Amino acid sequence: MRFGDVYSQEFINKLNEFTGGHPITAEAEIPGNEVYVDIHQIAELMGVTISQLGDEDANLSGKLISKHEIGINHREAPVRQRFTVAHELGHILNGEHVANRQTDSSTYTITEKRNEVVANSFGAMLLMPQKLVRRYVKEYFDQHSNVEKNNLSPQEFENLIAEVAMQLNVSQQALKNRMSNLNMYRKVSE
Repeated sequence: MRFGDVYSQEFINKLNEFTGGHPITAEAEIPGNEVYVDIHQIAELMGVTISQLGDEDANLSGKLISKHEIGINHREAPVRQRFTVAHELGHILNGEHVANRQTDSSTYTITEKRNEVVANSFGAMLLMPQKLVRRYVKEYFDQHSNVEKNNLSPQEFENLIAEVAMQLNVSQQALKNRMSNLNMYRKVSE
């Protein structure tokens, strides 16, 4: 799977701002297993080290320690850790060098809230590129021809989410959020 197969040139250019002189091209292979993005190798391409947070930070999913180091909570599920790394890379690409956030987001300033939205959006785009999400959803319907794609039951929808999330190695909630942001589904009242 090549970068150009799943990411826009604009997104690749943004990544290149932080690859330390090793530019990514649209033809370059994405680190991973041909199914999902290997976020740790992407971080490595960007010159970012991933370390484990200590017990004093056990209440955090992760944090940006410096523009070259991200700390993650090893107690969290691997899919959560992957999103945390992608999210923190978003902070780096947003020009932040240290992010010492409070655990209570209700105390965030407007700037901190905006930075969190940007980092979440970047993390979702990196781990769940639109083209890849759409491809896996299409494959799901191709393999489940008995499922009516424009009228999924709640259980069929959950089955779709579970299968595609597993393929992308992300949480089901992260995939639901991404698909909602991509306007790929809408709930209808019963």
